[in-house]
Amino acid sequence: NELGMGDNASCSPCPFGQFQHLSGQAACNLCGGEATTTAVGSTSCVCQGNGRTHQPTDNRCLCRQGYKESVVGGEDCARSVFSVCGEGTWRGTDGVCRTLLQWQDYCRDEFCNSPD
Repeated sequence: NELGMGDNASCSPCPFGQFQHLSGQAACNLCGGEATTTAVGSTSCVCQGNGRTHQPTDNRCLCRQGYKESVVGGEDCARSVFSVCGEGTWRGTDGVCRTLLQWQDYCRDEFCNSPD
């Protein structure tokens, strides 16, 4: 359990709904409207909805890696499932399968911003 609120000699656990993920801090942080804690003295928050993870820096609950926003809405994130890329193609982090030539074009156009 992480402690907060006070000097090291008088630290007390963060109350329910608050957390402190860094050691030696003088205060606890609120989890925000999308998350809560599971116990007093928590070092992290738990998001509402399946497949979500809490970001302590801005208290947002984003879809975990391998999940995407559900098309039906709501709090849950849906697991991303991709078909197998065809022979001679490779999948990028955006989920698109590309050939070597397509990757060269993609990298040039998206990252280098140069015509060649």
